Amino acid sequence: MELHYFKHPGILTAVANSQWTTLTMLVHKPDGFLCTHGDFKNTINIQSIGGKIFVKIDLKDAGLQLPLDASSGDSLVMNTSFALFHYYHLPFGITSTSVILKRYMEHVSKGMSDVASYLDDIIVADQSAQHLMDNLDTLFSILQTANICCNSEKCQFFIPKLNI
Repeated sequence: MELHYFKHPGILTAVANSQWTTLTMLVHKPDGFLCTHGDFKNTINIQSIGGKIFVKIDLKDAGLQLPLDASSGDSLVMNTSFALFHYYHLPFGITSTSVILKRYMEHVSKGMSDVASYLDDIIVADQSAQHLMDNLDTLFSILQTANICCNSEKCQFFIPKLNI
């Protein structure tokens, strides 16, 4: 099966060049169809917020800061050689943890421009240092109100390029 298969239903369109590209792997599925896998973390997820100056805020044990509904915790029991442990907060290792965390962070930072979340990081970008500082003041106030803690040792401030 060729990549042309995706052109027919309008899934893909060939272009001569692009400002952003990503590596893609084509995987043959057992039914004979192709599945594409692309790593877009450095293109669509981050570059879409723009800016020349970046800040990367690491959320300390990000998922573990989100409490679970009482009914959810019953199915989240960790088995160790010491004992069984019931989770009361969202652990990593669940398929949907990163999606839940992203939705929550988007809800918390709703209305803020040039702010994006990626896994356990919040990315803030701007064209000027002053606007970036104003955005950070607002964001840190929101995080404090939401009782979300940052890992200051892993945060990066006023960097010209992101390495995720």
